[in-house]
This record gives sequence, structure tokens and C-alpha cells, in this order.
Amino acid sequence: MKGMFFSVLGLGFVLGLKHALDPDHMAAVSTIVSESKSMKRSSLIGMFWGLGHTRSLLCAGIVVIALKVQISERIASWMEFGVALMLILLGIRAVLKPLRGWKLHVHRHTQMVVHTVMCMSTAQAKTSTNIAI
Repeated sequence: MKGMFFSVLGLGFVLGLKHALDPDHMAAVSTIVSESKSMKRSSLIGMFWGLGHTRSLLCAGIVVIALKVQISERIASWMEFGVALMLILLGIRAVLKPLRGWKLHVHRHTQMVVHTVMCMSTAQAKTSTNIAI
């Protein structure tokens, strides 16, 4: 009996690791963790995200097992939709983040050249384009 318990525990651990390395988890965690430049802070954020995720799954698992509750296909689909929505929002946030602080500056010179500059904050680089007219 004791051997069976450790076998099931080991299988659960391996399946949990596989689940943690799924693309949706990697995308979510990397987007959230990448906001901090500190390795220590990023590690803590990742750790607390993992602990929160584990706690949620543990609570749901206890309810399902103890109360013999079955999650219907409809509820499972809505849960998957929630995950998809979260990933889309994280993706939009990741795309928009580098664009914060950018300003488009366009003006004409007397030499009939349109000069366009995309400026970031003064501490960051500038990109410019000149088009002769």
C-alpha cells in the first residue's frame, strides 16, 4: 500500500511538471516575470505564481475528490475560454509594453523633405526617416 502511494505521488509530480511546462504556462509566466529587471524579484514572482496555481488546483482537486463533483463539458469549456482570454490579454500587454512612451513627430523642411522621427524617452534610442519630395 505504501509503495502504491509513492507511485501515485511520483506520477502526480511528473504530470505536474509536464503541465507546468505547457506552452500556455510558459507564455503566461514569462510575460509576467519579464516585467522585472531583477532576477530575485522575477524568481519570487514566478514562485508565488506557481504556488498560487498549485493551491488553486489543490483546492479544486479536493472538492472534486471529496464531494465526488464532476466538472461538466460546459464548465470545462468556459474554464478553457477564460485561460485563452487571459493569454490573449497577456499577449496584447507584451506587444504594447515596448511601445509605451513612443511619440510620432512629423514636420516639413524648407528643402521639401518630410522628416519623421519616432522618439522614445530621452534615455532611449531614436529612429528617423527622411523622404525627399
